Formats: sequence, C-alpha cells, structure tokens
Amino acid sequence: RLPRLARSGRDRMDPAEEAVAEGGAGEAVPETTDGTAPLDATPDAGPGESGEEAQVEQDDGAGPDNGSGYGGFNGDGSEADDMDDPHAHRPGDVPAVRGPRTDYPPSYSVNTPKERNVLDFADNFIRQFRQLYNNRKPLYLSPPNDCGVPKLVCTTVRATQLPFRQLYSHEETARFVASFLTYDFLPTADPPEMLQSPTTTLWNQRGNCFDFSVLLCALLEGAGYDAYVVHGYASREVCMLDRSRREQKVKTTPADVPLPDVKKDLPPNKYRLKASLSLESEFDKMMAERKAAKEKAKNELKIVDEAKARAERRKPVNDPLHGLRTHCWVLVLRGKRGVPEDFFIEPSLGETASVRSEDYLGIEAVWNSKNFWVNMQDCTEGVMDMEYDLTDTSKWEYLFPDQTFSWGPKSNAGKSVDLPPTWVEELQIRPIDFATGRPHGERELVEQNARTHEYAEYVRDDGLVLQTTYYSDYELTQEILRIDTFKNRNDCLQQLEVKELDDRDQYDEIFRRGRPSGLRHHTYFKGHFAGSGAEKERTMYFFNDARVDGLYIRKQTNGVIEEVFRDREDKLLSRVTHFVVEGGDAAPRRRASISGANSRPSVDKKKGPADNNTIEGITETFGRNRAVPADNDIQEINYYDDAIMVTYHRDDEKATAQFREFEKPAKTEKQTYAPISVDDGDGVLQYHPDPEQVLKKNFTVNQLFAELLTMERKARAAVAASLEEIQDIVKQRRTDEIEVTLSLSFYDTTRNADAKAKRLAQEEASSALAAKNAEMEKDYLAPFLERHSEPTQAFPGMDTNVEKILRSNVAGTSGEDWKNSDGMWAETLLTMFNVELDLFLARSTFTTEEKEDLMAQRRERRVHTVAESCLKDFVDRATAKEARIVGEIEQQKKSLAEKQLWYQENQATLESSEEEEYVAFCGEKLHTLRVLERRLEEHRKERNRNELALKSKLRDDPRLEGWLPAV
Repeated sequence: RLPRLARSGRDRMDPAEEAVAEGGAGEAVPETTDGTAPLDATPDAGPGESGEEAQVEQDDGAGPDNGSGYGGFNGDGSEADDMDDPHAHRPGDVPAVRGPRTDYPPSYSVNTPKERNVLDFADNFIRQFRQLYNNRKPLYLSPPNDCGVPKLVCTTVRATQLPFRQLYSHEETARFVASFLTYDFLPTADPPEMLQSPTTTLWNQRGNCFDFSVLLCALLEGAGYDAYVVHGYASREVCMLDRSRREQKVKTTPADVPLPDVKKDLPPNKYRLKASLSLESEFDKMMAERKAAKEKAKNELKIVDEAKARAERRKPVNDPLHGLRTHCWVLVLRGKRGVPEDFFIEPSLGETASVRSEDYLGIEAVWNSKNFWVNMQDCTEGVMDMEYDLTDTSKWEYLFPDQTFSWGPKSNAGKSVDLPPTWVEELQIRPIDFATGRPHGERELVEQNARTHEYAEYVRDDGLVLQTTYYSDYELTQEILRIDTFKNRNDCLQQLEVKELDDRDQYDEIFRRGRPSGLRHHTYFKGHFAGSGAEKERTMYFFNDARVDGLYIRKQTNGVIEEVFRDREDKLLSRVTHFVVEGGDAAPRRRASISGANSRPSVDKKKGPADNNTIEGITETFGRNRAVPADNDIQEINYYDDAIMVTYHRDDEKATAQFREFEKPAKTEKQTYAPISVDDGDGVLQYHPDPEQVLKKNFTVNQLFAELLTMERKARAAVAASLEEIQDIVKQRRTDEIEVTLSLSFYDTTRNADAKAKRLAQEEASSALAAKNAEMEKDYLAPFLERHSEPTQAFPGMDTNVEKILRSNVAGTSGEDWKNSDGMWAETLLTMFNVELDLFLARSTFTTEEKEDLMAQRRERRVHTVAESCLKDFVDRATAKEARIVGEIEQQKKSLAEKQLWYQENQATLESSEEEEYVAFCGEKLHTLRVLERRLEEHRKERNRNELALKSKLRDDPRLEGWLPAV
C-alpha cells in the first residue's frame, strides 16, 4: 500500500504566477509536469504573457465553418439549421463524414495556474509511486491531450446529460456509444500516448478503448450513475474486439399458443367410462424402453461431445501477450440510480459484464471527474477476488483526499490544491447524428456462428435496422436462419425470420398493430423447387381485439382451414373447414346415415388444388354459455352437403350429452328443403339422456332445422370471406414488398421536409397575423378622431345654448332661414355638437330633406376636418424635422467658419500639431456637413413620397369617404 507521504510539489508560486492567477484562466503558458514548456508553446512566453501566443500547429484538413467546438451549433451557441434544403436528410441519407477537427478553444492548448499546480502535485505523486513500486507500470495520470498539452485525466471527464431520453439508462447509453463510434485498436500493449477529449471523439466518431470509456463515463455520470473509467488489462478477444469465439444463441419469435382443446375445459365426471385395458406385450414394451434408453445415452454422449467441441472452439488461442494487453473499460458501482450490484461495461461492444469476468485480467487505476484511485490489490488471479470499496485505503490509494485540501510546509499555510474545472467544452450531439447513430450508418459484427449487420434508422429504403444470420458451420457458409428487424415501415412489418428447412424455406413475419386486417404473425413456406405446393401452407395470427369477428389464429394447409376465435359474444371458439382437394387431408367421415348408406361426397378429379374451393365439411366449436341450459347450448356442429350433426354441452348432473343428426331432405322446385317428419324416422336421429326430452313434434324439429340451416349459411359465408381475406392479405404483402414506404413522424423535422415546411408556413402565417393585429391596434386616425370627438349625453347649459341660437335668427325656424346665399348651412349648425343639433332640430321646423342635407354637410365637414388635421400633423412634423436638420447644418457651417477664421488669424504662429488638429477638425466638419446635406435631401424626397402615400391612404379610408385632398 502506498504510504501517506507529503504531497508537495513546488512550495509556493512566484509573484509573477500569482499575478497570472489573479488575472484569470487562459493567460498561462502550458508546461509539462517536469516543468518544461511543451512543443507547441512559444519559447519566450513568460508567465504573464497571453496564452494566444502558445498556439498549436493545426492540420491542413478543412475544419468546420461554424468555428465553435462540436458540429451542429453556430458560433453563438445556437443550434444550426440542418434543413436549409427542404429535401435534406431524406430516408436513406447519411450525414457527410467530417474532416479532422482543427478549431480548439483556448482551454485545450493552455494550462491555467490551477491546472499547472495540480499537475505538479500529480507529478510528485507519480514520483513517489515509482519509488515505492518500481515493478509496476507508470501511472496514466496526466497524458497529453488533443493539442499535446498534458491534462489531468480527471479533468478530461466532463459529466454531461444530453437532451435525449434514450441516454438516461446505462444499457441504451452503452449501446449508443458502441454503435456511434468506430473502434480503433491500440497500436501497442501500452496505453495511448495521447488522450483526446470527448468532444473530439464525438467529432471524429472514432477512438480507442480509452476514448470510448472516457465518453461513456461522462455520459453515465451526467445521467446520475456512479461510473468510473478503468485502466487495466484484458484478454486478446476483448482488446481486439474478436467475437469469433462467441456463440450467439438463436432467438426466434415463438409461433404463439397452439389450437385450444375444448375437451380439456370440461368439468370432471365420475361417471365417465374407464379406458379399455391395453393388450400390448410387456416384452415388446421392455425392448422398446431398452432401445430408447440406448438412443438417449447415445444422444447425451453426442451432446457432451458437441459441448466439448464448442468449449474447445471457444477456448482462446495461446496469446504471448496474455495479461499484458492494456485495455480501458467502465465500472459502475451500486447505490446511485438504484443499481443493485457492481458491474463492468465494455464500451466497444456496449455490453455489461460481471466484475468477476474472466475476460478482464487486472486493474491499474480508476478515475472519474472527481478523483483518481490506484489499485493496491493483487491481480495475479485477475479480477475474480477484487473489491471495489474505494473508501478502503488498504485496497485503493486516492490522489485527492478531498476536493480541497492543504499541502506543503507550515509556512505555506492557506495555500490549497483543489481539482480544477474540466477543460473540455460542453458535449453536444446533433439530432441528425444521434438519429443516424453510426459512422456511415451501419456496423457489422461477426461471431462464431452468426453475422450481424446493424443499420441506423432510415439508412435503408426498406427500413431494415438489424439483420442477424445464423450458420450451421463455423466457416459461416451454410445459412440456417436469418432474422431481419425493421422500423418505421408503413406496412407495420417489424421482423422477418427465414428458416432453412430440408426442401423449403419457412418465413415468419411479425407485425405491429395497425394493419387493416389486424395481422400479427404470418408463417408461410416457399419451396426450393417448382411445383412443390408448399405455398398453400400458412398460419396467420391476428390481434383479436382489433377485429370485429375476434379471429385469433387461422391455419391453412392443403385442403383444411382451421380458425380460432376469442372473446366472441356467440361463444364460437373454432371453425375447421375441409375442402375437396385431391391428395388433401380428408375430413372425418360422418356417421352412417339414417338410411344406412355411408355418405361422403366424391372428389372431383378434374379440379386441382388451386382452383377448387368446394367445401366438404365445416366443424364449429362453441364454449359453454351458462345463461343457456346445457341441453340447448351447442358444443359442436358439423355441416355436410347432406346432413347436419349437432352435439350439445353435457349437463353437470348427467353422464352423457345430447346429440342430433339431421338428414337433409330433397329440395323442392323452389330450391327449399322439404319438411322433416319425425314419424318417418328417416329425417332426424336424436339422443338425449332423458328420453322424455326427445323432440317429438314436427313443428319443433323443422323450426330447429331451419335455425341450423341459417347457421350453416352464415358459416359458409364466413368461410368464403376467409378465403377472400387470405387472398387479399397475400396480394397486399406482395405489393408491400415491391413498394416499401417508411413513415416519418410529423415532429421529426430533421427528416420530414413536408412537416418542416408546413411548420414554417404556420409560423409565417402566425407572424403575419400578429403583425396585422399590431397594425390594427395602431390606428393612425385614432388621435385625430379622439381630438374631434363629441359628447354623447346632454351636458349642463345645453338647453340655454340651443335657445340662444334659436333666438339669434329672427327670420324664423325653417330650413331656408338657416341657409346662406350659396346654399351652405350656417356655420353655427355645422359646428355644434350632435346632441345639441338633435335638440335644435326638435324645436325647429326643418323638413326631412333639409335635415338630411344638413347631416351630409356636417359629415363632409367632419371628414374634411379630420383628414386635414392628420395631413397637417404630418406636414408639421416633417417640417420640424427639416428645420432641425437645416439648423444643424447652419450650426456646423458656423463652427467651421469660426475655425477657419481662427486659422487665418493665427496661421503664422501655429505649430505643426495644431495644424494637424485643424486639418482633422475641418475634415470632420466637412464630412458631417456632407452627411447632413445628404440626409436633408433624402428627407425631402421621403417627405414627398410619404405625403402622397398618406393622402392616398386618407382617400381610401372608409371612415373618410368622400374626402378629396387639395391639389
């Protein structure tokens, strides 16, 4: 164990460094832990010089245009618009691969005084560790970063929570990192010489195991996990990403539940007949058991041999560097986020592993954004017996006892070393890059018995995101199963499984909800040779709650269709239909007819299986309906061309169930069946546990027979509809595979150009409406209308004023008495308020025509007054502005003239500096005069234009109808 030695580097900072520290970050010169300046630093740069002089040589490759860190964001930090082209990022597009990054912020190329202080502290820790444990490799504590500047590994981890819901769980985050980046092998068995920042890893979308682990640890810490970067040793298969010795288990989708057996649901019956005794030979039985035991032992031995062979194939090859290959992965400790136990995450695969895994052979150190711990446990037996209690100082040696602590001699009291903030800029991922998820949109993994291709969504036109192919041989040539996984398909296809059989291929299609037929699982076969007839065999599973008929399973073979139903009101459980097909499965012969003949329709030899849909028999099975007596509750019914056989449910109190068989009579001229007579005994065969309950009346028998015929017609119509639906589904599936279309979410504006164009159109329409409303709120006539507003109610003194006006005209109170010689009304009537005018007219003798003429002249007078007021206000404001400009011009001319006069009077005694000042003053004044004169000219032009526009607007305003501006 590393003793608690004094962690002292330099005792004190010199005054120059303290001045730099007070000046802030970014003003220091980078230097290595041994005190020498890095290669990219300016040799003459001192502690107080600007860090801009310490520039890093950059590559010649073209860098990004935004100039601020990781792509997808503008220089001001706002998100860049990736949809300038409305057709950008269509399904199948992959973002262009970026060149190497060349624009780094200052924190990448320089070290602050606090960082240099901590680096000295770490360098002292390394020297003590090397002296005490010279048989161990040097600690990977402060490697150079992207710019060649040494940085503490703890500050390289920047805990970040990205705005993607999928990156909140450690499983999804690990899978994202493994698929988003391209894995680079370490060139040697030693750690990399340079540890790049996570932002550079995201930019390049590639890195080694250390880059993978640092990025994954940063994302996990941001998501709230107690995660650590682990520097250690692993097996060759893990380091080289070799999965060829891993055997992947075949994961197929089950074909769902089998057809239900209705008889199993019957209640127990103590009166049921016992099975007959078996007359099988005991010797033959013993010999068969002995033979079966031999076969079983042989098979078990074969299984053991195959297991040994697989174990031998999985056994790693002899690796001369076993235990020496440096590797980096992630450790997640229990506690935070409800993690129940410690586990490893292999970042290159995105998979979790046990902390007792044999693939990991030793650990040197672990770190995260808070501290650095050195492993002091023995790793001779790998990590099987290691403990991960980082607070146990006998097993883990920490670098920083606390976030802030004092160090050095007593004379340095008050000085402290604390972990500086991370130098890494904020981690950001563009939505289009996150959606693509992989460099070039795809990745391939090869294992011992399988090959896996992973694709990003919308990269392939058929919506394929995952394809796993299993092989029977380890050379991966004999394909036995292929599983394709799809997303975003409009035909709702989620998975396709193709299984290689002896003479044909079995296809299993799994759909999500959304198809019109409610199809959920479709199994069919395709023959390896023409004319095999295998395409007639198929099984369909449906979402029964999405269908009106409650269909759950439909199984079609060569001549038989079996259908299973669920949750139907009529309690129908299954329907089995036999067709007349040459070479097909024969329907069970119905029992001997009442006349004694064995009735079964003959097969039409001239018709083949493809064009003959003649129904030979239909069998329907029903569940028990407790609301109906068992004697009237049908359990099974069989429809034939010449008969109908009905079996009823058994009553719990009876040993047997009721049974009836109806012989179909000959049809009449109207194509209806003749009545059945019970007395003849040839039309119906009945059995009932209680003989008194047998139907004896012809009316009752014929009524029941008519009901059964109605049920038969419905059953035959349902079978015809099933055949038509099968053809429609098969035809639609062929069309779906020929024309594959993908669905785009309306909210996915990254890819959905139509949705984005519609959203932009809505935003533009909303902005236009808001601008229109704002313009309406700003009524240019409102101040002038308010200025000439009138009272709407009677006011004190109004009667007196009106009476005084009436007495002022001694001529009379008629309209002609108040008109001038030119036909205009008196000024008094044109200027009084409306409420006064109403009172005046009530007391005068004006005619209707005179009142209308007076109101028209008053309105014309008001319109003219408002319009002229508005126009005059504009002219006054424009004139005032012109006067201010003219006054400023005169002031500037006066100032210039006074300065010129001063120059003429003192020209002989002026010094050169005064002459230069005079020239500058004159130049400034002349420039100001030119600007003012140009502004005055533009103002006069704009005044004329605006005046004409205002007159036009006033003329077109409906509130000022009839007003014409003066010429």
